[in-house]
Amino acid sequence: MKQIFVLFIVSTLHYSCIDSGCSDDSVGNILVENGATFKIVDKVSRQNLFWEGATYYNEDSLKLLNEDLTEKQVIRERGNDYKFIVYDIFDKSIDPLTSTLFCKKYFVYYKNDDIDSLKICYTTKDGKCGSIFNEFKVYCQQELIYDGTEDAKYYTFFSFEIPR
Repeated sequence: MKQIFVLFIVSTLHYSCIDSGCSDDSVGNILVENGATFKIVDKVSRQNLFWEGATYYNEDSLKLLNEDLTEKQVIRERGNDYKFIVYDIFDKSIDPLTSTLFCKKYFVYYKNDDIDSLKICYTTKDGKCGSIFNEFKVYCQQELIYDGTEDAKYYTFFSFEIPR
């Protein structure tokens, strides 16, 4: 009976160590993976302005530029819900892990001189699986368009719409 009890204790401890919910490639860690998907929508109707066959905007003309005007790679995801994906909003090589608000500015270039300013602000903290966002907000033309602070506790990827 004593051996069974010891085996039970060892099994329980082994399971609790293995089942931490984290792994080396955990999506709960912004140092491993982070980003956003976004759609460009009509301010009034909320209709997606980029879709196959759209005539006002050409999907290939959209660019996302950093504050220093370097282009960030944007992946186009076609389908019923046409959207854009950008990875590494948090750049672990230069961005601080900080509990104070940190903001990054971007420019969304649509065509010719049709441009919006975009500002992404966040704080970070240590989580169960590594560094996580604590607060996450997106501003377009100085107007708050997305508050992902509640989602930041669980996700390292965010989805928002840019109204035009």
